[in-house]
Amino acid sequence: MNKNIYIIFILSLSLSSCGLFETRQPESPNAKKSLFEPPFSASTVLNNLVNSISEKNVDDYIKCFSDTSQGDSIRFAFFASQEAMTRYQNLFINWSIQNEKRYFTSLMNAVLSDSIPSLNLANKSKFDLLMSDSAIITSDYVLQVDHSNSNIGKVAKGTLQFVIYRRTSGWWTIQRWIDTKKQSDTLNTTWSLFKAQFY
Repeated sequence: MNKNIYIIFILSLSLSSCGLFETRQPESPNAKKSLFEPPFSASTVLNNLVNSISEKNVDDYIKCFSDTSQGDSIRFAFFASQEAMTRYQNLFINWSIQNEKRYFTSLMNAVLSDSIPSLNLANKSKFDLLMSDSAIITSDYVLQVDHSNSNIGKVAKGTLQFVIYRRTSGWWTIQRWIDTKKQSDTLNTTWSLFKAQFY
């Protein structure tokens, strides 16, 4: 009797585990990738920003910025380069996190499917100021985006300054962004012009 119960138990166990060792379907190549890490430091915010661009991930990109709709007490502020401000003053005078999301979504939708955009920050690990609740970093940048709009350049260069602060949750976020065109660079467009042209 005990032997029969043992055989029934083994059979039921083997039937219930059918498919346990089968290979699963591979992930779709169109599935969103994410290297986003909880930004418990100012440097992690910068890494998340760089990764969100190379991954073309709008959600992760927006998470890098202060957002009052997510409980932040300080509103995100973007200060465009002088050339962009002169040409697009009405757009940049009240630039918001919603504008940032709209521009970035438009830009990522224009990226050629087999292309990977990239952001290079020259001084990513060298902060001008690093305190327990805030940080300031100034860095030259090169943003390369192989997009489908032939009327817009594919490389943006300039100098940015981020003011990054720590939320009450402990996560850090970019609160203020100042974009500046390098005086020595007369050919390339700035990130501000990318924003205006893809908005």
